[in-house]
Amino acid sequence: MARFELEKFDGSTDFALWRESLKGILVHQKVVKVLEDEKLLAEKKREEIAKMEEMAYYTIIMYLSNGVRRKLIQEKTLKELWNKLEKLYMAPSISSKINLLERLYGFRINSSLSLDENIDKFNEIIVGLANIDHKVEKESQAIILLRSLPIEYQEVKAAIKYGRDVILLEGVHAALK
Repeated sequence: MARFELEKFDGSTDFALWRESLKGILVHQKVVKVLEDEKLLAEKKREEIAKMEEMAYYTIIMYLSNGVRRKLIQEKTLKELWNKLEKLYMAPSISSKINLLERLYGFRINSSLSLDENIDKFNEIIVGLANIDHKVEKESQAIILLRSLPIEYQEVKAAIKYGRDVILLEGVHAALK
């Protein structure tokens, strides 16, 4: 069986991205359906489902840090484990929302990073907000990104702001590149 490279989730990184990567591994192992498909019970034998659940359960456990695993020690079934992970790391808390909004509105382009790295950090904040059901409109994203530019980009910033009827995020990305 193939072994996939996926960093152990330690609670400090983006759970939503880690979860999608882990689902890819579970798809490859042909066990992801036990997480998502309630109709599976009617189609599969109970013994086969139990094997799939066990494989999925221990695959998830393998990709968790010890600190996160300790928080899940009481969860003995796949559903309990998955639900607790989502509750712990996907549930919107007011403090995480405030933290992400502060990061968004305080975002500044870091001149020691490449443009792609800066945009990735910006997108990380946007995705984090989307994961807690806080949507930031594309036009607002474009304006915040423009506002984050250092003084060296003053001419580009002016061209983007005054040379268009609408400010699009994709247009800002293209102009910066």
